[in-house]
Amino acid sequence: MSHLEAPETDAPAPTATTDVAPAGAAAASGAALPGAAADFPAGLCEELIAFRRDLHAHPELGNQEVRTTGAIKARLE
Repeated sequence: MSHLEAPETDAPAPTATTDVAPAGAAAASGAALPGAAADFPAGLCEELIAFRRDLHAHPELGNQEVRTTGAIKARLE
């Protein structure tokens, strides 16, 4: 066995569990969001999601984030 291979075992593979609902589950079910999220101005969540998607659609190398910096600066002004 090389150092890259997983050791053979009869133990079950570990699984991840969580008590947190998937993102958007509360909104999809119509349930009220707890805390400050319920106080967001109408449309702001959708606007921020669109902004995030735009940034991820145009990735830039570290220390070369010219477009990203410009987009953030424009939002802050």
